[in-house]
Amino acid sequence: MAISNNFGGPGAGASGAPAAPTAASRAAAVGNAVQESEIDLQAYPVLTEEVPSEVVSRPPSAGGGSSGYAPIGKMAENAIRDVLSWRAKTDDPKAFLMALNQSFALKHVEGHTEFKWTPRTYTVQTDMGAITGAQASIYNRAKVALDQSLPLLDGLYPLLPNLDQEDLDSVRNMVKSLFSELVNDLGIEGGPRIPRVDQLFRLLIGSPIPTNPEASGGEVGLLRQRFSLERRYIATIPDEQNVTNYMIVVDYLIGLNNSWINERKYFAHSGTSAQPFFGTQLVLLSRSLDVVAQAVKDVCFAMDSVFIGAAERQTTLLNFTSIGPESSLFIAELLDWIDRAASDELPGQLQDSGKDAIHTMQRVVKELHQFVHAAMLPQQPAAGLPPGYRTPRVQRALHLLAESLQETYRLAEQIKPPQLP
Repeated sequence: MAISNNFGGPGAGASGAPAAPTAASRAAAVGNAVQESEIDLQAYPVLTEEVPSEVVSRPPSAGGGSSGYAPIGKMAENAIRDVLSWRAKTDDPKAFLMALNQSFALKHVEGHTEFKWTPRTYTVQTDMGAITGAQASIYNRAKVALDQSLPLLDGLYPLLPNLDQEDLDSVRNMVKSLFSELVNDLGIEGGPRIPRVDQLFRLLIGSPIPTNPEASGGEVGLLRQRFSLERRYIATIPDEQNVTNYMIVVDYLIGLNNSWINERKYFAHSGTSAQPFFGTQLVLLSRSLDVVAQAVKDVCFAMDSVFIGAAERQTTLLNFTSIGPESSLFIAELLDWIDRAASDELPGQLQDSGKDAIHTMQRVVKELHQFVHAAMLPQQPAAGLPPGYRTPRVQRALHLLAESLQETYRLAEQIKPPQLP
């Protein structure tokens, strides 16, 4: 099977980039699209579907597909892997015992044994993937900083009693709220939102980044002003400790901001050459595969709305001789292939094999994209196809499915395979 090296469609030049359309061609295309949409609405009804109130798992296929529930053995294996941070090997009991001893500490207390679990890595598990690498590092530090800063903020008192307690509490609560929002955003699955984190740091400590905690801006600067936390107002040792507690909080924020500036490149979704961390990227891949599975359902619904039902999809043949000499598929076969790859096969391979499954995933997604692209008009010969297949709503649904596969490939391409000796 010949697979192209790019996702370029028809009309693409030698470099893969499509030729820029002229103003006249764009106007003609818009006019044709409007006319086709009017014919589409007149010829076929607008159908609606009822959204079920509960999630129903997909039934197994005749070929013995997945039932939607993980087997007990797989669930136990995943639990052991999460607790011990160790990939199970049935033929290596010594490695299992070593991982067990490293993860649990035994202590004899008053005639009985107590077990204490010591995590070997710091991760936050998600449905598929985890908060790891740079995100886990800065999130863990931010969470510790917040836990230690909240009591310090609560214990601050004004050196000069110039303002009411309500005015003091309002700015203190604002700093605590922004600090908490910062930690929450750093722990978002799939990576923090870069503009949001930048905004929170600016609101907290101002811009540019202060080098001296006593000259910080933002809300912590306002906090310093209202509480009169300056060394010239210190009269006793407790007063100096009060100012010191404030400086500790500001130092935490300045240090976190410096770390964020160094590590934010790992969370950029585009325009960066930094390789993302696998755990964080796996969350994005999981979401993208969900979008592909939903796009398949949208294609089926669009075809139902133009009277291409499930039975006709099983008997309508698509011509893929441009891909391979014996590559023809029924519509139902193509859609089921994509749905099972996105819902079961690829997520399972990523969970079981990690980075070793990335190369396979890239090839599978690229080939599926090629088949969907060839299934659209005018690449697909119109002879023998139902009239509803040529409607804009069906072609638009196929186009969105192709774009979802292309985005999944882009995310998978950012992950490099492991380089083992």
